[in-house]
Amino acid sequence: MRKFLIIWIGQLVSTIGSGLTGFALSIWIYRETGQAAPFVYTALFSSLPVVMFSLFAGALVDRWKRRWVMILMDVGAALTTFAIFLLYTAGQLEVWHIYISAFLAALFNTFQLPAFNASITMLVPKEHLTRANGMVQTGASLEGLLAPVLAGYIGVVNVLSTSVLALTTPLILSFSNERILGLTQMISSLGLLLGGILISSWGGTQRKMTGIYAGVLIGGLGLMFGGLCSIFWWIALGIFFFLLPIPTVNAQLRSIIQVKAPPELQGTVFSVVFLIARLGPPIGFLISAPLADRIFEPGMLPGGQLASLVGPLFGVGIGRGIGLMMSLAGVGFWMITAAMYAYPRLRLVEDELPDIIVENQ
Repeated sequence: MRKFLIIWIGQLVSTIGSGLTGFALSIWIYRETGQAAPFVYTALFSSLPVVMFSLFAGALVDRWKRRWVMILMDVGAALTTFAIFLLYTAGQLEVWHIYISAFLAALFNTFQLPAFNASITMLVPKEHLTRANGMVQTGASLEGLLAPVLAGYIGVVNVLSTSVLALTTPLILSFSNERILGLTQMISSLGLLLGGILISSWGGTQRKMTGIYAGVLIGGLGLMFGGLCSIFWWIALGIFFFLLPIPTVNAQLRSIIQVKAPPELQGTVFSVVFLIARLGPPIGFLISAPLADRIFEPGMLPGGQLASLVGPLFGVGIGRGIGLMMSLAGVGFWMITAAMYAYPRLRLVEDELPDIIVENQ
């Protein structure tokens, strides 16, 4: 696994750099606007390239040399970050610049991610695929763990990417400061790190779909409890348990693809999977911004209609609308799990599709 380890370390360095930039920009956005919507729109622009270019990228990845795809995409991401740095130092940085940079960074990642995941199959023996995918998830978790730590000494942090977690920054800053925000993200991101270490050493459940179902249920439970009150450590623990099973879910899913799909088509397959998986977030981003600013947040202020219904449970005031949205998202996770389990083709995919045997050189 020497070649894989070299590539993994390189991607780890790139991921941490992206996290440092992202968190710093999230603080800058809040100071400039004081609204939740810009965080959601940033996440929206980050998700659009996957939906728009994923299939195209996968087909090209299967034709091009994957090593050069990863190198060129990392260079493109670095140049995008450098452009933001130049705009900031010149005093010309605007919020719309952040949207463009988020789009470009995600575009580069749309090519880089399937190239990296498809390369793992050719570098790692079949019996070590789940552990290798666990290492990939562990490396990704260090973005959220190390970025807030370095932000408290250097002044940069990482932005959360999903529709609900994109609102975590305004949620914490509604009752606390940037230092507590960084601490909250560090604690919650430990869930990704520990989850990655767990799946790397454990190797996952014998039936990979079982691990996926259990992971989604645990993540939903974390969101449900995380939104209940405006206490930073409570929110941090909720997100911790939301993030903890993500490495297991992702590693098990990617292992199924790597075992079932022919290597020469895996770039395309991964792109299709990423496309399907990320069709929902853009819609969620577009909906969650107006929901937070126009319905849930005003509704949870003293005298609001939602406050009269659930105020005794969630509390009232600034940030409680976002907390309610977080808990409702957790309930949605449980409903999605039930729907996934009820679909036989998904539940029995490990039995119905034959394994692809690859001879590793």
